[in-house]
Amino acid sequence: MEPIRRASIELMEECFAIAAEVNAPLVIHPGYFAWAEERSKSEKQLQRSLLDLNSLSQEYPIPFFFKYREYGEYFFLKNPGGTFSYWQSAYALDVGHAHQNKCFPAFLRHRTGHYHLNDNRGSEDSHDTVGARTIDFKEVMAVVNNSAIIPILEISSYVGVLQSIEYIRAL
Repeated sequence: MEPIRRASIELMEECFAIAAEVNAPLVIHPGYFAWAEERSKSEKQLQRSLLDLNSLSQEYPIPFFFKYREYGEYFFLKNPGGTFSYWQSAYALDVGHAHQNKCFPAFLRHRTGHYHLNDNRGSEDSHDTVGARTIDFKEVMAVVNNSAIIPILEISSYVGVLQSIEYIRAL
């Protein structure tokens, strides 16, 4: 497990270096564990990696955000708190993922440093046009606008991106 963790951190160092060159924050998926029996050990490895990532963030003055991970019982950061209750930095919130895992409103109450906007019906990660499915984007955009963070549209088509921009402007 440790050789894979170290290799991942080395790869992340390359990502930090590239991000520093273009002054861009990093969005990182916090990972998963393969078997339920290894959850505790995996959490400890994740905490070690977090210390390494914090050091890299100091070395390359680039912020990083853990991205909420959608469904699946073996993924970390499926809902606010839990494994990440000690995490003090802001999250990257993918609104579609949070809606899919039925914990969307809870994430809106947590400090977020990066937003990915897309819509879905709550049962699949379809990256549909904003406003086309079942997410309440009035609530989302109120939070986003109060944060002054420019969100990223993660839509499955170019036409959907244009329609999403129109929808958001109309809000």
